[in-house]
Amino acid sequence: MDFEEAVGFLDSFGLKMEGFNLDAIRELAKISGLETEKLKVIHVAGTNGKGSTTAFISSILKEAGYLIGSYYSPHIFSIRERVRINGKLIAEEDFAKAVGFFVPFLEEMKGKPTYFELLTAVAIKYFLDGKVDFAVLETGMGGRLDATNIFESMVSAITSLDLEHTQYLGKAIDEIASEKAGIIKQDSFVVFSKENKGRRIIEKIAKTKNAKVVIPEYELKKVSAKGNLFGLLKPARIKKLETSLLGEKQAENAALAAAAALCLREKGYAINESAIRKGLKKAFIEGRLQVIGRKPLVTADVAHNPAAMEALMQAVKIFKFEKLIVVFSCLADKGIREIMGKINADLLVVCQLKNARAAGIGSLAGYCPENSVVICGAKKAFEEAENFASEKDLVLVCGSHYLIQEVFG
Repeated sequence: MDFEEAVGFLDSFGLKMEGFNLDAIRELAKISGLETEKLKVIHVAGTNGKGSTTAFISSILKEAGYLIGSYYSPHIFSIRERVRINGKLIAEEDFAKAVGFFVPFLEEMKGKPTYFELLTAVAIKYFLDGKVDFAVLETGMGGRLDATNIFESMVSAITSLDLEHTQYLGKAIDEIASEKAGIIKQDSFVVFSKENKGRRIIEKIAKTKNAKVVIPEYELKKVSAKGNLFGLLKPARIKKLETSLLGEKQAENAALAAAAALCLREKGYAINESAIRKGLKKAFIEGRLQVIGRKPLVTADVAHNPAAMEALMQAVKIFKFEKLIVVFSCLADKGIREIMGKINADLLVVCQLKNARAAGIGSLAGYCPENSVVICGAKKAFEEAENFASEKDLVLVCGSHYLIQEVFG
Protein backbone atom coordinates (compact mmCIF):
# COMPACT_ATOMS: atom_id res chain seq x y z
CA MET A 1 0.00 0.00 0.00
CA ASP A 2 1.48 3.36 -1.05
CA PHE A 3 0.48 6.80 0.27
CA GLU A 4 -2.25 7.49 -2.29
CA GLU A 5 -3.74 4.05 -1.74
CA ALA A 6 -3.65 4.59 2.02
CA VAL A 7 -5.48 7.91 1.69
CA GLY A 8 -8.06 6.33 -0.60
CA PHE A 9 -8.53 3.42 1.79
CA LEU A 10 -9.05 5.80 4.69
CA ASP A 11 -11.51 7.91 2.68
CA SER A 12 -13.59 4.79 1.99
CA PHE A 13 -14.57 4.69 5.68
CA GLY A 14 -16.47 7.95 5.35
CA LEU A 15 -17.23 10.73 7.78
CA LYS A 16 -19.67 10.30 10.61
CA MET A 17 -21.22 13.21 12.48
CA GLU A 18 -23.42 11.51 15.07
CA GLY A 19 -24.08 8.32 16.98
CA PHE A 20 -20.56 8.23 18.43
CA ASN A 21 -19.22 5.93 21.11
CA LEU A 22 -15.73 4.72 21.99
CA ASP A 23 -16.37 1.03 21.34
CA ALA A 24 -14.78 0.83 17.88
CA ILE A 25 -11.57 2.72 18.69
CA ARG A 26 -11.13 0.74 21.90
CA GLU A 27 -11.69 -2.55 20.08
CA LEU A 28 -9.25 -1.59 17.33
CA ALA A 29 -6.62 -0.55 19.87
CA LYS A 30 -7.07 -3.81 21.78
CA ILE A 31 -6.97 -6.31 18.92
CA SER A 32 -4.04 -4.53 17.23
CA GLY A 33 -2.05 -4.46 20.46
CA LEU A 34 -1.70 -0.68 20.77
CA GLU A 35 -0.25 -0.01 24.21
CA THR A 36 -2.15 3.22 24.71
CA GLU A 37 -1.20 3.38 28.39
CA LYS A 38 2.38 4.13 27.35
CA LEU A 39 1.47 7.54 25.94
CA LYS A 40 1.59 10.56 28.23
CA VAL A 41 -1.27 12.67 26.88
CA ILE A 42 -2.18 16.34 26.99
CA HIS A 43 -5.70 16.64 25.60
CA VAL A 44 -7.18 19.76 23.97
CA ALA A 45 -10.89 20.39 23.34
CA GLY A 46 -12.99 23.48 22.66
CA THR A 47 -14.80 25.36 19.93
CA ASN A 48 -12.15 27.84 18.79
CA GLY A 49 -8.40 27.87 19.33
CA LYS A 50 -7.86 24.10 19.67
CA GLY A 51 -5.31 23.83 16.88
CA SER A 52 -3.35 26.88 17.99
CA THR A 53 -3.32 25.73 21.62
CA THR A 54 -2.14 22.27 20.54
CA ALA A 55 0.64 23.92 18.52
CA PHE A 56 1.68 26.13 21.45
CA ILE A 57 1.81 23.22 23.93
CA SER A 58 3.70 21.03 21.48
CA SER A 59 6.23 23.77 20.78
CA ILE A 60 6.85 24.47 24.47
CA LEU A 61 7.45 20.80 25.25
CA LYS A 62 9.74 20.44 22.24
CA GLU A 63 11.80 23.41 23.44
CA ALA A 64 12.00 21.72 26.84
CA GLY A 65 13.84 18.87 25.15
CA TYR A 66 11.03 16.34 24.82
CA LEU A 67 9.98 14.38 21.74
CA ILE A 68 6.40 15.40 21.00
CA GLY A 69 3.65 13.78 18.97
CA SER A 70 0.95 16.22 17.86
CA TYR A 71 -2.45 15.29 16.45
CA TYR A 72 -4.54 17.95 14.72
CA SER A 73 -8.00 18.05 13.16
CA PRO A 74 -8.83 18.80 10.42
CA HIS A 75 -6.07 19.36 7.85
CA ILE A 76 -5.89 21.96 5.08
CA PHE A 77 -3.64 20.75 2.27
CA SER A 78 -2.55 17.24 3.21
CA ILE A 79 -3.75 14.63 5.67
CA ARG A 80 -0.11 14.42 6.79
CA GLU A 81 -0.62 17.75 8.60
CA ARG A 82 -2.70 15.95 11.22
CA VAL A 83 0.09 13.70 12.52
CA ARG A 84 3.45 15.22 13.46
CA ILE A 85 6.46 14.50 15.64
CA ASN A 86 8.35 17.59 16.81
CA GLY A 87 6.48 19.62 14.21
CA LYS A 88 7.50 17.44 11.26
CA LEU A 89 4.63 16.02 9.22
CA ILE A 90 4.40 12.24 9.06
CA ALA A 91 6.21 10.95 5.95
CA GLU A 92 4.09 9.45 3.18
CA GLU A 93 5.71 6.03 3.58
CA ASP A 94 5.18 6.08 7.36
CA PHE A 95 1.54 7.05 6.89
CA ALA A 96 0.98 4.24 4.39
CA LYS A 97 2.76 1.77 6.68
CA ALA A 98 0.63 2.75 9.67
CA VAL A 99 -2.63 2.47 7.71
CA GLY A 100 -1.54 -0.89 6.28
CA PHE A 101 -0.79 -2.16 9.77
CA PHE A 102 -4.48 -2.00 10.69
CA VAL A 103 -5.93 -3.64 7.56
CA PRO A 104 -5.91 -7.24 8.85
CA PHE A 105 -7.32 -6.20 12.21
CA LEU A 106 -10.23 -4.34 10.62
CA GLU A 107 -11.50 -7.62 9.23
CA GLU A 108 -11.74 -9.00 12.78
CA MET A 109 -13.79 -6.12 14.14
CA LYS A 110 -17.46 -6.42 14.99
CA GLY A 111 -18.22 -2.97 13.58
CA LYS A 112 -16.57 -0.69 11.06
CA PRO A 113 -14.60 2.27 12.47
CA THR A 114 -15.09 5.74 11.07
CA TYR A 115 -12.54 7.74 9.09
CA PHE A 116 -11.58 9.71 12.19
CA GLU A 117 -11.35 6.64 14.42
CA LEU A 118 -9.00 4.86 12.02
CA LEU A 119 -6.94 8.02 11.54
CA THR A 120 -6.67 8.41 15.31
CA ALA A 121 -5.42 4.82 15.55
CA VAL A 122 -2.83 5.61 12.86
CA ALA A 123 -1.59 8.58 14.91
CA ILE A 124 -1.38 6.47 18.08
CA LYS A 125 0.60 3.78 16.24
CA TYR A 126 3.00 6.37 14.80
CA PHE A 127 3.57 8.02 18.18
CA LEU A 128 4.15 4.70 19.94
CA ASP A 129 6.59 3.54 17.26
CA GLY A 130 8.32 6.93 17.46
CA LYS A 131 8.63 6.60 21.24
CA VAL A 132 7.40 10.14 21.87
CA ASP A 133 7.68 11.56 25.38
CA PHE A 134 4.28 13.28 25.19
CA ALA A 135 1.32 13.22 22.81
CA VAL A 136 -0.70 16.43 22.45
CA LEU A 137 -4.08 15.52 21.01
CA GLU A 138 -6.71 17.85 19.57
CA THR A 139 -10.24 16.49 19.60
CA GLY A 140 -12.14 16.23 16.35
CA MET A 141 -15.62 17.19 17.56
CA GLY A 142 -16.93 17.33 21.11
CA GLY A 143 -14.76 15.45 23.56
CA ARG A 144 -16.60 12.94 25.72
CA LEU A 145 -17.22 10.55 22.82
CA ASP A 146 -14.38 11.71 20.58
CA ALA A 147 -12.00 8.97 19.39
CA THR A 148 -9.09 10.74 21.10
CA ASN A 149 -10.76 10.24 24.49
CA ILE A 150 -9.45 6.74 25.21
CA PHE A 151 -6.47 7.95 27.25
CA GLU A 152 -6.01 8.81 30.90
CA SER A 153 -4.68 12.25 30.01
CA MET A 154 -2.48 14.13 32.46
CA VAL A 155 -3.69 17.60 31.52
CA SER A 156 -6.81 18.76 29.70
CA ALA A 157 -7.01 22.19 28.08
CA ILE A 158 -10.44 23.52 27.13
CA THR A 159 -10.34 26.49 24.79
CA SER A 160 -13.10 29.06 24.24
CA LEU A 161 -16.58 27.62 23.75
CA ASP A 162 -19.42 28.74 21.56
CA LEU A 163 -22.45 27.32 19.79
CA GLU A 164 -21.27 24.94 17.06
CA HIS A 165 -22.36 21.48 15.88
CA THR A 166 -25.50 22.13 17.92
CA GLN A 167 -27.36 19.32 16.16
CA TYR A 168 -24.80 16.90 17.60
CA LEU A 169 -23.43 18.46 20.80
CA GLY A 170 -26.47 20.31 22.14
CA LYS A 171 -28.21 23.60 21.56
CA ALA A 172 -26.97 25.35 24.70
CA ILE A 173 -23.49 26.28 25.94
CA ASP A 174 -23.94 24.14 29.06
CA GLU A 175 -24.62 21.06 26.91
CA ILE A 176 -21.64 21.76 24.70
CA ALA A 177 -19.43 22.42 27.74
CA SER A 178 -20.49 19.09 29.22
CA GLU A 179 -19.40 17.28 26.05
CA LYS A 180 -16.07 19.14 25.84
CA ALA A 181 -15.35 18.66 29.56
CA GLY A 182 -15.84 14.94 29.05
CA ILE A 183 -12.08 14.76 28.37
CA ILE A 184 -11.24 15.61 32.01
CA LYS A 185 -9.77 12.59 33.80
CA GLN A 186 -9.64 11.50 37.43
CA ASP A 187 -6.98 13.27 39.53
CA SER A 188 -5.64 15.23 36.55
CA PHE A 189 -5.32 18.93 35.71
CA VAL A 190 -7.74 21.00 33.65
CA VAL A 191 -6.85 24.39 32.20
CA PHE A 192 -9.30 26.94 30.82
CA SER A 193 -9.79 30.69 30.60
CA LYS A 194 -11.86 32.63 33.12
CA GLU A 195 -13.81 34.03 30.14
CA ASN A 196 -14.78 30.53 29.00
CA LYS A 197 -18.57 30.47 28.56
CA GLY A 198 -18.74 26.92 29.89
CA ARG A 199 -16.75 27.67 33.03
CA ARG A 200 -19.48 26.68 35.50
CA ILE A 201 -20.01 23.27 33.90
CA ILE A 202 -16.28 22.63 33.45
CA GLU A 203 -15.63 23.37 37.13
CA LYS A 204 -18.54 21.15 38.15
CA ILE A 205 -17.24 18.19 36.13
CA ALA A 206 -13.66 18.81 37.29
CA LYS A 207 -14.85 18.56 40.90
CA THR A 208 -16.45 15.17 40.27
CA LYS A 209 -13.12 13.95 38.85
CA ASN A 210 -11.01 15.49 41.63
CA ALA A 211 -9.17 17.34 38.87
CA LYS A 212 -7.17 20.41 39.77
CA VAL A 213 -8.55 23.52 38.05
CA VAL A 214 -5.99 25.99 36.68
CA ILE A 215 -7.29 29.28 35.28
CA PRO A 216 -4.46 31.33 33.77
CA GLU A 217 -4.39 35.10 33.95
CA TYR A 218 -2.38 37.27 31.63
CA GLU A 219 -1.84 40.91 30.73
CA LEU A 220 -1.83 41.79 27.06
CA LYS A 221 0.80 44.42 26.32
CA LYS A 222 0.85 44.74 22.54
CA VAL A 223 -0.98 43.37 19.49
CA SER A 224 0.60 43.96 16.09
CA ALA A 225 1.21 42.47 12.65
CA LYS A 226 4.32 40.86 14.11
CA GLY A 227 2.48 39.06 16.90
CA ASN A 228 1.48 39.53 20.52
CA LEU A 229 3.39 40.62 23.59
CA PHE A 230 1.92 39.64 26.96
CA GLY A 231 2.81 38.79 30.50
CA LEU A 232 1.59 35.67 32.30
CA LEU A 233 0.32 36.49 35.78
CA LYS A 234 -1.03 33.10 36.91
CA PRO A 235 -0.26 30.28 37.59
CA ALA A 236 3.23 31.83 37.45
CA ARG A 237 4.58 35.26 36.61
CA ILE A 238 6.50 35.31 33.34
CA LYS A 239 7.07 38.68 31.68
CA LYS A 240 7.41 39.60 28.02
CA LEU A 241 6.05 36.48 26.35
CA GLU A 242 5.62 36.68 22.58
CA THR A 243 3.61 34.83 19.94
CA SER A 244 4.28 34.83 16.23
CA LEU A 245 0.75 33.58 15.62
CA LEU A 246 -1.31 36.67 14.90
CA GLY A 247 -4.46 38.05 16.49
CA GLU A 248 -5.39 38.98 20.05
CA LYS A 249 -7.04 35.62 20.77
CA GLN A 250 -3.69 33.92 20.29
CA ALA A 251 -2.50 35.47 23.56
CA GLU A 252 -5.33 33.66 25.33
CA ASN A 253 -4.44 30.39 23.61
CA ALA A 254 -0.78 30.90 24.47
CA ALA A 255 -1.63 31.54 28.13
CA LEU A 256 -3.61 28.28 28.21
CA ALA A 257 -0.65 26.44 26.70
CA ALA A 258 1.81 27.96 29.16
CA ALA A 259 -0.47 27.01 32.05
CA ALA A 260 -0.74 23.44 30.73
CA ALA A 261 3.04 23.21 30.58
CA LEU A 262 3.29 24.51 34.15
CA CYS A 263 0.87 21.78 35.23
CA LEU A 264 3.31 19.23 33.84
CA ARG A 265 6.13 20.98 35.68
CA GLU A 266 4.12 20.64 38.88
CA LYS A 267 4.02 16.91 38.17
CA GLY A 268 7.81 16.86 38.09
CA TYR A 269 8.68 17.31 34.42
CA ALA A 270 11.54 19.68 33.57
CA ILE A 271 10.01 22.67 31.79
CA ASN A 272 11.75 25.97 32.43
CA GLU A 273 10.79 29.55 31.62
CA SER A 274 13.07 29.59 28.58
CA ALA A 275 11.21 26.64 27.02
CA ILE A 276 7.87 28.40 27.53
CA ARG A 277 9.23 31.62 26.08
CA LYS A 278 10.85 30.02 23.03
CA GLY A 279 8.00 27.59 22.48
CA LEU A 280 5.33 30.28 22.32
CA LYS A 281 7.45 32.39 19.99
CA LYS A 282 8.24 29.55 17.57
CA ALA A 283 4.80 27.88 17.46
CA PHE A 284 3.14 27.73 14.06
CA ILE A 285 0.05 26.22 12.53
CA GLU A 286 -1.34 26.72 9.06
CA GLY A 287 -4.37 28.88 8.34
CA ARG A 288 -4.43 31.10 11.42
CA LEU A 289 -4.37 34.63 10.02
CA GLN A 290 -1.54 33.34 7.87
CA VAL A 291 0.11 35.80 5.51
CA ILE A 292 0.21 34.20 2.05
CA GLY A 293 1.31 37.10 -0.14
CA ARG A 294 1.92 40.84 -0.33
CA LYS A 295 0.96 43.71 -2.66
CA PRO A 296 -1.86 43.16 -2.12
CA LEU A 297 -1.57 41.62 1.32
CA VAL A 298 -3.21 38.17 1.17
CA THR A 299 -4.12 36.30 4.34
CA ALA A 300 -5.96 33.07 5.12
CA ASP A 301 -7.87 32.02 8.22
CA VAL A 302 -9.93 28.94 9.06
CA ALA A 303 -12.54 30.86 11.11
CA HIS A 304 -15.74 28.90 10.52
CA ASN A 305 -18.25 29.92 13.18
CA PRO A 306 -19.71 33.25 14.35
CA ALA A 307 -17.40 33.71 17.36
CA ALA A 308 -14.31 32.96 15.32
CA MET A 309 -15.40 35.28 12.52
CA GLU A 310 -16.05 38.09 14.98
CA ALA A 311 -12.57 37.63 16.46
CA LEU A 312 -11.08 37.54 12.96
CA MET A 313 -12.72 40.81 11.93
CA GLN A 314 -11.13 42.39 15.00
CA ALA A 315 -7.79 40.69 14.38
CA VAL A 316 -7.29 41.97 10.81
CA LYS A 317 -7.07 45.49 12.21
CA ILE A 318 -3.43 44.76 13.07
CA PHE A 319 -2.67 45.22 9.38
CA LYS A 320 -2.48 48.51 7.52
CA PHE A 321 -4.75 48.49 4.48
CA GLU A 322 -7.19 50.68 2.58
CA LYS A 323 -9.90 48.19 1.60
CA LEU A 324 -10.77 44.78 2.98
CA ILE A 325 -11.81 42.24 0.36
CA VAL A 326 -13.12 38.98 1.84
CA VAL A 327 -13.39 35.71 -0.08
CA PHE A 328 -15.82 33.52 1.83
CA SER A 329 -17.50 30.15 1.78
CA CYS A 330 -18.50 27.61 4.41
CA LEU A 331 -20.12 24.26 5.07
CA ALA A 332 -23.90 24.03 5.22
CA ASP A 333 -24.04 23.19 8.94
CA LYS A 334 -22.07 26.20 10.14
CA GLY A 335 -24.76 28.84 10.71
CA ILE A 336 -24.42 30.77 7.45
CA ARG A 337 -26.52 33.80 8.43
CA GLU A 338 -24.75 34.29 11.76
CA ILE A 339 -21.24 33.93 10.31
CA MET A 340 -21.87 36.21 7.35
CA GLY A 341 -23.46 38.74 9.67
CA LYS A 342 -20.07 39.14 11.37
CA ILE A 343 -18.18 39.94 8.17
CA ASN A 344 -17.42 43.62 7.69
CA ALA A 345 -15.76 44.07 4.29
CA ASP A 346 -15.53 46.64 1.53
CA LEU A 347 -16.19 43.79 -0.89
CA LEU A 348 -17.42 40.29 -0.11
CA VAL A 349 -16.77 37.62 -2.74
CA VAL A 350 -18.81 34.49 -2.06
CA CYS A 351 -18.32 31.10 -3.67
CA GLN A 352 -19.42 27.47 -3.31
CA LEU A 353 -17.03 24.76 -2.17
CA LYS A 354 -16.67 21.43 -3.97
CA ASN A 355 -17.16 19.56 -0.70
CA ALA A 356 -20.31 17.44 -0.38
CA ARG A 357 -21.15 19.25 2.87
CA ALA A 358 -20.78 22.70 1.31
CA ALA A 359 -23.35 25.45 1.65
CA GLY A 360 -25.14 25.95 -1.67
CA ILE A 361 -24.45 29.07 -3.69
CA GLY A 362 -28.12 30.04 -3.38
CA SER A 363 -28.04 29.82 0.40
CA LEU A 364 -24.88 31.90 0.56
CA ALA A 365 -26.21 34.50 -1.88
CA GLY A 366 -29.35 34.86 0.20
CA TYR A 367 -27.37 36.38 3.08
CA CYS A 368 -25.09 38.58 1.01
CA PRO A 369 -25.04 42.34 1.59
CA GLU A 370 -25.14 44.76 -1.35
CA ASN A 371 -21.36 45.04 -1.62
CA SER A 372 -21.04 41.39 -2.72
CA VAL A 373 -20.08 39.34 -5.73
CA VAL A 374 -21.28 35.75 -6.07
CA ILE A 375 -19.02 33.37 -8.03
CA CYS A 376 -19.28 29.60 -8.28
CA GLY A 377 -15.64 28.49 -8.07
CA ALA A 378 -13.21 29.21 -5.21
CA LYS A 379 -10.20 29.93 -7.42
CA LYS A 380 -12.26 32.25 -9.63
CA ALA A 381 -13.54 34.02 -6.54
CA PHE A 382 -9.99 34.61 -5.35
CA GLU A 383 -8.95 35.85 -8.79
CA GLU A 384 -11.85 38.31 -8.74
CA ALA A 385 -10.77 39.56 -5.31
CA GLU A 386 -7.17 40.02 -6.45
CA ASN A 387 -8.27 41.83 -9.59
CA PHE A 388 -10.35 44.23 -7.51
CA ALA A 389 -7.61 44.85 -4.93
CA SER A 390 -4.94 47.52 -5.15
CA GLU A 391 -1.47 47.03 -3.66
CA LYS A 392 -2.62 48.75 -0.47
CA ASP A 393 -5.64 46.51 0.11
CA LEU A 394 -6.07 43.32 2.14
CA VAL A 395 -7.51 40.13 0.65
CA LEU A 396 -8.76 37.73 3.32
CA VAL A 397 -9.74 34.15 2.47
CA CYS A 398 -11.81 32.66 5.28
CA GLY A 399 -14.78 30.55 6.34
CA SER A 400 -13.48 26.99 5.98
CA HIS A 401 -10.38 24.81 5.92
CA TYR A 402 -11.73 23.53 2.60
CA LEU A 403 -11.85 27.02 1.07
CA ILE A 404 -8.18 27.64 1.86
CA GLN A 405 -7.36 24.26 0.38
CA GLU A 406 -9.25 25.00 -2.85
CA VAL A 407 -7.81 28.49 -3.26
CA PHE A 408 -4.18 27.84 -2.40
CA GLY A 409 -3.81 24.07 -2.82
